[in-house]
Amino acid sequence: MNKSKFFSLVFIFTAPLLIFVLYWMFFRPPSSFRGVSGPTTDILITEGVFKPGGYIDFKLSPNIKSTEGLYDAHIYTYAVKNSFENIDDSLWPMVHQQQYPKKWGNTLMGGSKIFSIKHRVWIPTDPLLSGKSIVFKLKYSIRFPTTLATNVFSNSNKEINQTIEIDLENKQLTSEEIDWLENKRSQHRIIEEIIGATIIFLGFFWLYSVLIFIGVVKK
Repeated sequence: MNKSKFFSLVFIFTAPLLIFVLYWMFFRPPSSFRGVSGPTTDILITEGVFKPGGYIDFKLSPNIKSTEGLYDAHIYTYAVKNSFENIDDSLWPMVHQQQYPKKWGNTLMGGSKIFSIKHRVWIPTDPLLSGKSIVFKLKYSIRFPTTLATNVFSNSNKEINQTIEIDLENKQLTSEEIDWLENKRSQHRIIEEIIGATIIFLGFFWLYSVLIFIGVVKK
C-alpha cells in the first residue's frame, strides 16, 4: 500500500470522528434541552421542550400525494387557554409561517409522493406559563401539484385544521440552557458557520479520500 492510499485510509476512519466531535462541541444542546415526544392526533405529532423558553415542533402528515412531494403551505398557529377561545385570545403573537421546499413551474417530471409539513413554535419565557395546559389551534392552507398525465399537472388546494392540547412543565430554563440559547443566537452564530463550513470540507475530503483508496481517483 503506497503512502497516498495509507493516508486516505487513515482519514476515512478519522474524519467521521472529527465531524462528530465538532458537532458535539458546538451544536449539541444541554441534555435537559433536547426534544421529547409530545401529544399526537391521527395526522399531527409533536416533539419539543415543553416549558417556558422551550419550543414545540409540529409535524403534519395529511396523507396527501403530490407531484415530486412538492407543496406550498401557509401555517397559522395560535395558543389559547382552552378550546373555546379564538385568535383574539391568543396567549402570544400568532405564528404565520410559509414553507417553499421548491417552487414549481409549468413542467414536472417526477412521480407522486406523500409529504409531511413541519414547523417550530417557540414558547415565550414567561413564568406564568409554567405548569399550564395550552391548546394549540393550527390552520394549514396547502397548495400542491397533482399529476394528471406525463408532464401535465394541476394545482390542488386543501385546508386542514387541527387542535391539540399540550401540558407545559412546571419548570423554568436552567442557567445552562439560557447560556446555550444566548450563545446559539448571538456570538456562536459565526462560530457555527465556520464549524459548518469545516464539516462540509471534511465531508468532501473524506469522499475524495475514499475515491483515492478504491482507485477511482489517482493522486
